[in-house]
Amino acid sequence: MRQMRDFLQQIIRQVGLEGPLKDQRVIEMWPEVVGETIAAVSTADRVENGVLYVRVPAAVWRTELSLEREKILRALWERTGCRHIREIRFI
Repeated sequence: MRQMRDFLQQIIRQVGLEGPLKDQRVIEMWPEVVGETIAAVSTADRVENGVLYVRVPAAVWRTELSLEREKILRALWERTGCRHIREIRFI
């Protein structure tokens, strides 16, 4: 089983899917990282060049989340292990 996992990881790296898969993991784990309340008012949209873009329709929530940006980023690193995300932008 370990050999199969190692083989699949090697193929993923060779075809250049390692980064996109990590990015997708971050997007999927957004609700778990931020909790139910914040997840109800925001949606992780995409990752580009180490920046996670999060859609937040209400300006008041964008402001609130911007104030908590570093705390959320640390929680994201902790929960996902994806340290390649260096910034969060609320749009």
